[in-house]
Amino acid sequence: MVAGAWSAGMAEPAFWRAREPTLHIEALPAAQPRMAAGAALERLMNVGYFRADGLIAPAQARVLAGVVRRLRRAGWPLELAWVYDELWQLAGWARAPLAAALGDDCQHLALAMFWVDADRETTGWAPHRDRRGSLLADGRLRSLTAWLALTEATPDNGCVYVLPAHLDPAYRSGDQSDEVVLSTLQDVRALPARPGTLLMWTHELLHWGGRSSGRARGPRISMGIEFVRAATPYPAAMGVGLPGVPPFRERLRVIADSILRYQRMRTTPPGWLEVADAIQKL
Repeated sequence: MVAGAWSAGMAEPAFWRAREPTLHIEALPAAQPRMAAGAALERLMNVGYFRADGLIAPAQARVLAGVVRRLRRAGWPLELAWVYDELWQLAGWARAPLAAALGDDCQHLALAMFWVDADRETTGWAPHRDRRGSLLADGRLRSLTAWLALTEATPDNGCVYVLPAHLDPAYRSGDQSDEVVLSTLQDVRALPARPGTLLMWTHELLHWGGRSSGRARGPRISMGIEFVRAATPYPAAMGVGLPGVPPFRERLRVIADSILRYQRMRTTPPGWLEVADAIQKL
C-alpha cells in the first residue's frame, strides 16, 4: 500500500486495533468526570479561557502522542487518532465544566489534532476566533473548544497564546481590525502546558499557536474538540452528547468532515484530502 493511502481494511475496527493493541474501539465505559465546574465556568465567562493542569497523567498523554507520531510516520491524517475510545473520553473527563457552560445536553461539533514541528520551525494556527456570534444575548455561551496537551507545550515549541476577553475591546464588538490587535499586544498571555493539561476557551477568544524554534526539544502535539449548546446547534453538529462516544463508522465520518473543515487553517497534504474523500464514499 502506498504510504498514506486509504485501503479497504482501514474501514474496519480490526485494522486499528491491530495497530494500537493497547487502545480500544467501542470497548471502554464512559469516562468519569475529573474536574469541578465552578472555577472553570467563572474563568470562561470572565476572561474567555481557563487552564487545568493534570487532567490526565503524563504517561497517558505520552501514549496518545505515540499514536499521533505513528500516524504521521505512515503519512495518514493525524485526526485518524480519533478512531480510539481513549480520545473521546475527553468529553467525559471535562463533563462538569462543559455542562455548566453549555448545558447537560451539549453536543460535539468538530475535532482536530495539532502538530507543530520542532525541526522545521513551523507555527500553530494563525490568530483567529473560532466562531463569531457565539455569545447569546443573555450572556451564555453557544460553543467552546477543549484542548489537551499530549506533549509539553512551551514558547519554544509553539504553545497557545490568547488575548484575554476582558482586555480585548473586540471580544463582543465583532471588530477584527489589525489596529485592535496591535493595541493590545502587551495583554497577550502565553499558555505553556505540561502533558495532560487541559485548556478551554470560548469561540470569541482571540488565540493562536506560536512558532516553534530551534531551541524546541520536540514537537507540540495536542488534540482539540469543539462543543455546542444543543438548544442552538450549528448545522454541522455531530448529534453526539455528553459523554457520548460515537460508533466506529460514525467516528470515521466525523474524522473526514474535520479534515475538510480545517483546510483553511493549515496546509493540508493532498493525501489527507484523498483519505477524507475515500471515507465519505464508504
